[in-house]
Amino acid sequence: KLKKHLGSLKGKTIAALGLAYKAGTDDVRDSQTLRIIFELLDHGATVRAHDPEATEAFKRSFSRADEVAFSDSAMDAVTGADAVLILTEWDEYKNLDLVQLKTKMSGNLIVDGRNIIERKSAEAAGFTYEGIGR
Repeated sequence: KLKKHLGSLKGKTIAALGLAYKAGTDDVRDSQTLRIIFELLDHGATVRAHDPEATEAFKRSFSRADEVAFSDSAMDAVTGADAVLILTEWDEYKNLDLVQLKTKMSGNLIVDGRNIIERKSAEAAGFTYEGIGR
């Protein structure tokens, strides 16, 4: 979905929101985020990541954690990003201020891996929206 809109990922900045396999936990053992971020790095993307609980667990579990820029907030993670991936269904991501989010990003793509953002709201804020299975 990223390549469909961005073409090559080389040199692109991607914000990954959510590292845990599910909200309310710091467990990353079964998280698809590990594979996704590994592939983003392999394709030459810069990855900025945020998770309210799982950052330290992710750093311990991900062999290439030193290649990821970890942010203290979702808004910091998306600053200057070409696209944002929503990978865990944390409430704070469900309730993102999309207008503010848009002003922080250099791009306009949301890939919502958890289908927690309403397409109409994202598009009204100026985003191109891609959900999963939609």
